[in-house]
Amino acid sequence: MARIESRNGRWRARVWGPDGRERSRTFDRKTDADRWAITQEADKHRGTWIDPTLGRETFRPWSKVWRASLQRRPRTLRRYDTVLKNHLLPRFGGTPLVRITRGDVQRMVADDIAHGYSASEVRRHVIVLRQILDAAVKDGRLGRNVAADVELPSDQTRPMRFLTPHQLGTLAATHGDHYAPLVLTAGWVGLRWGELAGLRLERVGLLRHQIRVDQRSSRTPASCRSGRRRRRLATGR
Repeated sequence: MARIESRNGRWRARVWGPDGRERSRTFDRKTDADRWAITQEADKHRGTWIDPTLGRETFRPWSKVWRASLQRRPRTLRRYDTVLKNHLLPRFGGTPLVRITRGDVQRMVADDIAHGYSASEVRRHVIVLRQILDAAVKDGRLGRNVAADVELPSDQTRPMRFLTPHQLGTLAATHGDHYAPLVLTAGWVGLRWGELAGLRLERVGLLRHQIRVDQRSSRTPASCRSGRRRRRLATGR
């Protein structure tokens, strides 16, 4: 049974969890203390009770727990690390999980848009945050994921551009004899970079006019890496 006590002009609500241990929280108003205590008791009866002390852990250490549990490709993990370092930790690092609100996440979206991030970048920031908070829900630290239904900018896909056979031949020729087969294979067969980089000579049957695609490479072309570096220098990000 919950108890409400007055202490130095404030109100302390005390409840006992299913494990018999006491949990407490202090409020400025008695009505808030009563409401919190009633909610805790109702959740215990419904079997949906969440230990309020677990949600007090701040975002930074919990994000490390989440990150250590991931089983993803190295390239995906690097993207997650970049989002954490540059966007989520500066904003939420010292905030208790239970104190992060839907409004906080919506303001992050608005700030990102105001700072010129593309729709896809903003969506990526929210997706990573959703995964972190969803892990906290599954671990019993939060009752719900406040980032689950925030409004996101529409991801307008740019129209695809298709080269004519003549244009594709010209593009291949500009890359020289060494890279021309790579360009032509990408253009005519439609392989993505990972599939092209993972292609081996024994998988190519010239006489049978067949290519066997059964492995990929996660290595990024040097030209793409240098391009990203130049873009970061130009934009300051």
